[in-house]
Amino acid sequence: FCRWMCPAGTLYALPARLTLKRRVLRQKVSGVLFWAILSSSLMGVSMLAFLEPLATFNRLVGLGAQTYTMASLVPGLLVPLLMLLTLVQPLVWCTQICPLGYLFDLAYAVRTREEPTLKRVRRELLVGAFLGVPLGIAARHMLGKKMPEDAPHHVPVLPPGADGVRRFASLCTRCYACVNACPTRVLTVKFEMGRPLAQLLHPELDTFRRHCDVECSQCSQV
Repeated sequence: FCRWMCPAGTLYALPARLTLKRRVLRQKVSGVLFWAILSSSLMGVSMLAFLEPLATFNRLVGLGAQTYTMASLVPGLLVPLLMLLTLVQPLVWCTQICPLGYLFDLAYAVRTREEPTLKRVRRELLVGAFLGVPLGIAARHMLGKKMPEDAPHHVPVLPPGADGVRRFASLCTRCYACVNACPTRVLTVKFEMGRPLAQLLHPELDTFRRHCDVECSQCSQV
């Protein structure tokens, strides 16, 4: 998948011939990221979910569809930063950082019973859980805080089918597929100061600008 099918991997492989071939990031952090994501998710909030490579690639669609806002570009900045890093160290995202690629490596190691890899997995699991569990607990605590009643726009209007602020904030990977699919452009991404950390930069309806077509279900489908 990583070498032949992943669109993000293909994108990062394009400048392979132009790279300086320097090792900036010598240690793999993909394992720690993977277990931190998983452990924080078990605590209730996946604070690192937007590192998923297919979601990061999908954010580029908004540039072509012109549905981006300044707020939606913030998670999208990960792609150009990684492209610059790839010019220094070849495929640094795929080999050193990508949590999805680590999952495939882990499945292969389990199937072939590679002892050195499995020993490294134990260390990565412990470090990732050490980071992810308190992160998830802290994020869940912040999600539970009520906004003051006089705060502007203290209740976001979520996309249809979002099923509650807390659940949507913890599951949304900020791929913005729903924003790109919205025919009336009522879905957008905004900076709203004073919101809990896990609610930042997720899509919401801006009914001051446009309207939501009641016969449309594009956002729910994507």
